[in-house]
Amino acid sequence: MQPGDLALVHSNSWTGRIIRLGQSLKCGFGSPYSYFNHCSIVTDPFGATIEAVAPRIRRWQLQQDEDFVIVDVGASAEDRAQIVRFAESCLNEGYGYLSIACISLRLLTGSRLMFGTQRTITCSGMAAEALTRSWPIFRVEPSTLMPSELAEFFHV
Repeated sequence: MQPGDLALVHSNSWTGRIIRLGQSLKCGFGSPYSYFNHCSIVTDPFGATIEAVAPRIRRWQLQQDEDFVIVDVGASAEDRAQIVRFAESCLNEGYGYLSIACISLRLLTGSRLMFGTQRTITCSGMAAEALTRSWPIFRVEPSTLMPSELAEFFHV
């Protein structure tokens, strides 16, 4: 586990179940990628992360009893520092409720329409935006990615 790595998390909370159901609409029911419903950016080798959860972006410490996978993003030391710097720049910004509505519309209709509110972001949107400070180039706007799409991108 290194700063700049991606943490993909599975939870059985009601919101976690809803997110996995929505992701299954895109990647298929039973897809291994839809297992993860949350993600964050690792900021130190001991499990400190930055994550987007309602109502704000915050620091968090991964817990041993959590169901998570650490993805080595294969970034250089310089890129890892930039990934973490971007995540830190998001601290205390708002959670992207409107982005969730945009993602839901995309899942239900196939729409390419994008909308949201400035200075708000989802967990996977923040992680994807941070990762663009390194080598990943996503085929869609990073802020609209879901945890399942990050899992698929990194073949988790």
